[in-house]
Amino acid sequence: EIRVFKGPTWNGRPSRMLISFVTMEANTLLIPHYMDADLILFLLKGEAKAGWIHEDDLVERQLKPGDVLQVPAGSTFYFVNTRKDQKLQFIAAVERAETDLIGGWFSAFFIDGGKFPPSVSAGFGISTLTSAFNATPEEVGVLKSASFAGSIIFNTDNEANHLHEVISDMKSEMKRLKQSRPLIQNSDKKTVSWTTILGSIFFGETAKETNKAKRRASDPVEAPNAYNVYDREPDFKNDYGWSIEINGDDYLPLKQSDISITLLSLSTGSMMAPHMNPRATEYGVVIAGAGTVEVVYPNGTQAMKAKVREGDVFWVPRFYPFCQVAAREI
Repeated sequence: EIRVFKGPTWNGRPSRMLISFVTMEANTLLIPHYMDADLILFLLKGEAKAGWIHEDDLVERQLKPGDVLQVPAGSTFYFVNTRKDQKLQFIAAVERAETDLIGGWFSAFFIDGGKFPPSVSAGFGISTLTSAFNATPEEVGVLKSASFAGSIIFNTDNEANHLHEVISDMKSEMKRLKQSRPLIQNSDKKTVSWTTILGSIFFGETAKETNKAKRRASDPVEAPNAYNVYDREPDFKNDYGWSIEINGDDYLPLKQSDISITLLSLSTGSMMAPHMNPRATEYGVVIAGAGTVEVVYPNGTQAMKAKVREGDVFWVPRFYPFCQVAAREI
């Protein structure tokens, strides 16, 4: 299940940041896709294996509760709930990349798909696909005939077996492409052509034969690990609560996204004194407990006083004073 919270418009402009809640049942997979948005993920419950393309390599990381991971816009990724007896839950901050499109929503582009969700390649004409993949019209028909039961599927039966083959082929193709006709990519424009990758996934050796290894592989790319917020001491702690903040100095991908993450814990009945953020809008997600959030307008009147509980999302505009109060009883 995927739920997305879209913030309200501000001064006539849609919010660029969205908050997504993702719940995956035990032994399920989120199939490979990319988005026109940067993702900052916080793993709330369960254990996961995440895979994504990082500088022409497909890398995988094991994630545990408290891990923070960034997936850049345009990077193909997938998630696997590795537990057979527990749901996986994570929260994602979704920030749309700058595009010419109007609106505050984002789009997901599925690399492997069929009728639902469709593969992005299925929108091209048959002649275009046969030329791009060096395949027959019958072979490219698989792009339209494959069928998944949604973007999250169970890790069983034929669908999951096919996805395992896709992931395996993506790994081998990424390694081999570093030796042969590589992804068309440079450090300035970051333009990526993935027809060869899809060719090997869908059409096997027919497409692979067009790219024999001719050049030495470059040195392995060191992809960033996840950063676990629970593995460090609080930045501030007293009898009433504690807080931890991580930013680009702690985890470099956050600097690239210009985002910081704060984990705040308040004791029963305690309050975070009124304060404001002079640099950015703040988005809050209640992951446990209940309480009250108060926000004040510049003219000194109350903008909001709302009771919040686990699962609620709130946002505070830049410069606006606000405070949080933990409930005395839930």
